[in-house]
Amino acid sequence: MLLSEQVRTVAKEEYLVNDTTQYESTHENIHNWQNRVTKQITLSEAKLIYVKWNSIISNGQGATRALIGSTPLASSGYQTGYANLDREAFAFLAAGTYTIAFQSTYWKGGTGGYVAVKNIIIGAFVFSDLDSRTYDSGDVSAPASQTTTVLNQNFTTPSARKLAVGTINKYTVLIYVYLTNTTDRSDSPKNAGESDDATKLNWKLFWGASQASWTDRANDWGAITDNNGYGIGAYARYSAALNPATQYNLVIKVSNTIAASRTVRVYATVIICPWIIPYSEYIPVNMDFPQGSTMYVVLEPLNLNPTMNLKLGRVRGVSFGDSTDFYSTSSGTGIQSWSYTFETVEVSNCLLNISGEGGCISILAVDVR
Repeated sequence: MLLSEQVRTVAKEEYLVNDTTQYESTHENIHNWQNRVTKQITLSEAKLIYVKWNSIISNGQGATRALIGSTPLASSGYQTGYANLDREAFAFLAAGTYTIAFQSTYWKGGTGGYVAVKNIIIGAFVFSDLDSRTYDSGDVSAPASQTTTVLNQNFTTPSARKLAVGTINKYTVLIYVYLTNTTDRSDSPKNAGESDDATKLNWKLFWGASQASWTDRANDWGAITDNNGYGIGAYARYSAALNPATQYNLVIKVSNTIAASRTVRVYATVIICPWIIPYSEYIPVNMDFPQGSTMYVVLEPLNLNPTMNLKLGRVRGVSFGDSTDFYSTSSGTGIQSWSYTFETVEVSNCLLNISGEGGCISILAVDVR
């Protein structure tokens, strides 16, 4: 008997915006945050929203950012010279109509210089077992030469739901953070073990009392300090696989090495879903079905089309590489379909290891024998 669950509900997905137009500021126009373009989306039900854009600087220094309504979602961080990067973030939104603004700032430039937003993509997804949190610290005073806790929130991951193939083992947690203050470009996301930058606001992520490193980050400052009140807002992202039914204490602190107090603020978006593949390899499910059955897994691109890897087995006491650690492997881009029949290999003796950030698990099934 084949038991299957499609945890990615593709029938409800929407490709809301795909705009390749370049929206650039007037050349040599020095400005703080201004709208380059806005996009309005309407959701008939709650969905996971993906926002991506290309941030471009031409002969100058500046940045771009995206806001949902008036709330910052993510910033490009400081850009200089002739540079461009892709910035992306997820958010979970209830049914309704929303305005997503793409803004730019340009605080110093040369002849013909500008800042631009291009290649805007907005998509909507629906997954089983999806949860989310949004946090806004509000304005917090960060005294000079002190470390201040700006955000301190507890959240509990969902329970380990029973599936046809077993139970959920790990929940992917994605955290997107906008770090800002009211005075100047001085926001520095710092990793565990790094020294503070002098005369800066050094932002650190903790789980309880233990500092963790950001998966990705970008300062809002660089060598140029002209119009230093423009373009305030750093970017940070964190990705990990966490245990089910567990309370976690998310803490964000700032170490102020400036010789004056600052008013600071954190906006954080937390997405929790076991089917989104995280930054590092993880084990999404504990397999539990009768011996002799055939298991099926389908991996698909989500926001990217990365190389996705599936490995059945486990790293041995002495490892000689994947070919001797794992009974079956699959690797590739696009839609990846894998199956394995547990004849001599015992189900309870194996782990299902998956990697490929930017992809997702879409289908889990077992043909029970």
